[in-house]
Amino acid sequence: MAATETTATGPTVKRHPIRGLIWGFVLGIGIAIYLVIFSVIAFGTLTPYLVILLTTIAGGAWGWFAPPKKPKGDEGDGPDEGAAPEGPPAAPPTVTSEAPAGDAGDDGPSGPPKA
Repeated sequence: MAATETTATGPTVKRHPIRGLIWGFVLGIGIAIYLVIFSVIAFGTLTPYLVILLTTIAGGAWGWFAPPKKPKGDEGDGPDEGAAPEGPPAAPPTVTSEAPAGDAGDDGPSGPPKA
């Protein structure tokens, strides 16, 4: 579920505190395993559980208070519908020859046909 917040300027902002809690918990488990494997903390102590608890709280806080992302379909600050495309203007097509291929009068490197 996403928590919603209405701002003074209009649109509703979606927050994801539950998602933040879940990913904070997963991050805490990973950090605790890393610390136990590399003998930084002992497994039988309270410290691994405190690491998991602190990262879960930090993830929930990040999910609630972090700046929200734009919705996926929202263009927002992009160019207007009638705006000219960015980049250099397209060059007009060039014409190299008026005659169709083979009619230019060039007999090629072999010269005229031999009789």
